[in-house]
Amino acid sequence: MATIRKRGRLGQAVVLVAASAMVLAGILMLALDGGLLYLDRRQLQSAADAAALAGAEYLWQSYPQSYTLSHQQAMTVLTSTLLGTAIPSPFSPVAAQVDNGGGGPLSIGGGYSVVLTATPLTYQATVYHQHPYVVAPVHGFAASQRISVTAKAENANLPFAMVLLQTPSQYANLQLNGTPTGLLLQKAGGAAGAGGVFSNESIDPASGSIWFGSSSCNTPGGGSSGDLWAYNESQHDQGDVNTGVFCGQNPPEVQVPSAQLPDPGYARPQPPAASWPGLTVSGGTEFLCPGSYTDAIVVQAGATAILLPGVFRVLSSGVKVSGTLRTMQPGDGLASGPTNGVCTVPSPLPSDVGVVVEVVPADDGSLICKKHVFQTIGGVSSISLVPSPLYNNISLYIETMPNWQTICKQGVGGTNVVQITGGGSYSVKGAIYAPADNVVISGGGAGTGVGQIIAWTANFNGNGTVTETYDPAGLPFLKGLIQ
Repeated sequence: MATIRKRGRLGQAVVLVAASAMVLAGILMLALDGGLLYLDRRQLQSAADAAALAGAEYLWQSYPQSYTLSHQQAMTVLTSTLLGTAIPSPFSPVAAQVDNGGGGPLSIGGGYSVVLTATPLTYQATVYHQHPYVVAPVHGFAASQRISVTAKAENANLPFAMVLLQTPSQYANLQLNGTPTGLLLQKAGGAAGAGGVFSNESIDPASGSIWFGSSSCNTPGGGSSGDLWAYNESQHDQGDVNTGVFCGQNPPEVQVPSAQLPDPGYARPQPPAASWPGLTVSGGTEFLCPGSYTDAIVVQAGATAILLPGVFRVLSSGVKVSGTLRTMQPGDGLASGPTNGVCTVPSPLPSDVGVVVEVVPADDGSLICKKHVFQTIGGVSSISLVPSPLYNNISLYIETMPNWQTICKQGVGGTNVVQITGGGSYSVKGAIYAPADNVVISGGGAGTGVGQIIAWTANFNGNGTVTETYDPAGLPFLKGLIQ
């Protein structure tokens, strides 16, 4: 009997050992294969994130929309991150069907493949990997599994001196009025070329002239780059273009893009909690604190208003400058403190003295909708604004009035018209961002102009030359992973 019981216990042990071995094998499979799968997905996501950011870095250089630089940079980063991969040779984004999501994944070796998708503002990388299992095949499971991750990055740099968003067409997006009126687009640092003008509709120079880099086509290097792009150029406006002077335009006519550009949708700047009443600077020098102003900021002739670093939101009546409005400069003394209230005075002067002036519209019942205006008046006015990366390098931000397109029906429709009149001096080193507004600048002024204009329309008037100094290094940006 004892022998029989012993043999029975031995049989039970074999069963228990076998069952335990299966459980342990399952745990080993989950631990090893599951852990490796998790690490592979993490590595894949990191590689996709890096590729998307790298591709987005070059979106602003990708017009006309070939995206070659973006794809090449994304592939370089991707293959340097994933072991055993390489850029196919020869590599053609179009032939490889990675341009604009035009086809299936492109194999890059090591069981990896990729689809790259670009738009004017976003770049997406979807990366696939045939992940091999170690333990699972021993137990009759599949030897590998295809996994995928996606990353999308945004970089809303628009590579033009001017981007005019009006659509559908009510009138030409860019108009030159007066005889003669000149628009000189030049690049910061004196280099020829200025990024050009992009219009979602038409460009009408009338009897005016547009130059790139130099107002003389005979200047060495003058106007070596810069183009005019118009999505819906009318035959009449094209005739005016052909009679104007367009140094560097090759061919010497407005080019037709394949698509219109969207509003990049730059984030609204947030002012500090401080609230101030409207302020009129009538003489001498006054320092203005950042915050929300419930009424107009007015700088009269002979007076100087200095903006402390930060966000200035004007809620009513806009900004009117006959004197000088500027950001801080080294040597500005603050012994008497700001005169429009008590705020923190930076000491010493910070390296970033940038400001953004935001004008908020309101429906005042006018069909023209010009109540709240950022306006300089006459030849004695002076504007000098330095932007900050904190506010996307935007110096002047014009809000969009709700339902403005159904309210503003007379004249040049918009919300708050930006008006810089002739004879004054203006040096706006950042961008004027007015996606539903009209920017009007008169010729004959001094200064360096505006770094970039993104607006609903732009009009250049008078009998002088308006100089716009385009600076690619100071473009507004909205960059980072969004998925």
